[in-house]
Amino acid sequence: MFALDTLTLDTSFLIPNGPIEGVGFPLAGVGVTHTDQVVTWFRTRYPTLTHDNPAFGTDWPIDIAAIDPETGNRVVIDNGQFSNMFPGPETDNLYIFSTAGEYLWYRQPFRGTQVIHLPTSAHTLVMSRVRHEDGGNFDADVALYDTGAQLPKNALRPVEGKGCVVVIDGMALIPDVGGILAVEKKCPHTRSVFNLNYLLYFEKGIENK
Repeated sequence: MFALDTLTLDTSFLIPNGPIEGVGFPLAGVGVTHTDQVVTWFRTRYPTLTHDNPAFGTDWPIDIAAIDPETGNRVVIDNGQFSNMFPGPETDNLYIFSTAGEYLWYRQPFRGTQVIHLPTSAHTLVMSRVRHEDGGNFDADVALYDTGAQLPKNALRPVEGKGCVVVIDGMALIPDVGGILAVEKKCPHTRSVFNLNYLLYFEKGIENK
């Protein structure tokens, strides 16, 4: 990963996050937090935010950390506990970032949408496309289909690609098969990312979760 000067396109340092992803899609890229830190994925022996398990495709964990704007070095986000995100990072299935206040959202089409509260590491698996898939159970707050056999046959690859979550007026907009999902909290005053209730507006009618 490179950081370029916007005027000269020169770079004075490399960002040593190692090879972290590569399956024909553009790299997951970076996010900008509520404290203006630039964050990305780092393959490292010493994770602090995601979890300490080796990621699929490598012997090392893949962690989320900030980038030092002067040196490019990793700046850890350490709240004294892991988020224990699930599904975890994989070298063939990393997530693209977006932020809303203190919350770091990340999404990719196969594994779904997750969110971490950056000051506490609290984590929620918000949405998965399919609840039972790829030999596992993805018990998200919102699941569009129970099995992969129920997925619609369509040609909406540009819509369901690696697009990030957009949060506006308390509503998370998520691109996926069939259109754009609008997911919102039923309880607007709840600050924790745990035990949130959602409304899902998608295709036909409204499903309460």
